[in-house]
Amino acid sequence: MSVSKQRADKELPAADISVDEFIGFFSQKNISLEVGVALTGAHSLGIGHCQNFEKQLQPVIDPTLSPSLTVMLQMICSSPSLSDETFMTNDATTFLFDNCYFIDILNGREHLKIDSEISRDQRTLPYVVAFAKNQKWFFNSFLSGFMKLSSHKVLVGEEGEIRRECRFVNSY
Repeated sequence: MSVSKQRADKELPAADISVDEFIGFFSQKNISLEVGVALTGAHSLGIGHCQNFEKQLQPVIDPTLSPSLTVMLQMICSSPSLSDETFMTNDATTFLFDNCYFIDILNGREHLKIDSEISRDQRTLPYVVAFAKNQKWFFNSFLSGFMKLSSHKVLVGEEGEIRRECRFVNSY
C-alpha cells in the first residue's frame, strides 16, 4: 500500500480556486454550500505555505490583499526558492479552533484566494456573516461537513487501512 499526497490533495479544494469551482467541488461530494463554507473555517488553524500565495503576488499583486498582509507575504515569500517556507497566519487565535477566521475575512484579513472570494461573493457571503456572528452554528455546520468528508470515498480492503497512528502507515 502506498500513501499519495497527490491523491489526498485531490480530495480537498485548492487554495486558489474560484467560488464557482468551490461550489462545484463540494456539490460533487453532495456537500451543501453552507457546509462547504463552514469547512473553510479549518483555515483558522495552523500556518500557510508561500506556494499558496504565489498567484496573488506575481505577476501583479492581488488588489484584494490587505496592505499589511501584502508586505508580510512579500518579505517572507519573495524568493522562488522559499516557496515551501511557512508563516503564521495573522489570526490572533491561530491555535484555537473558533469562528475568528470568518470575522477576519470579513475585515479584509484573508490569506488564500478562496478566503477572499467567499467573503465577497453573494452566494457565500451570507454564510460567512452568519458564522462570524454565531460560533455554534459554525461548529455544527463544520461537524456535519467533517463527518461527510471523512466518510467520502473511504478506501477499504487492499486499497486502504485504519491507521493505528494517523501520521504513519501501519507496519505489519
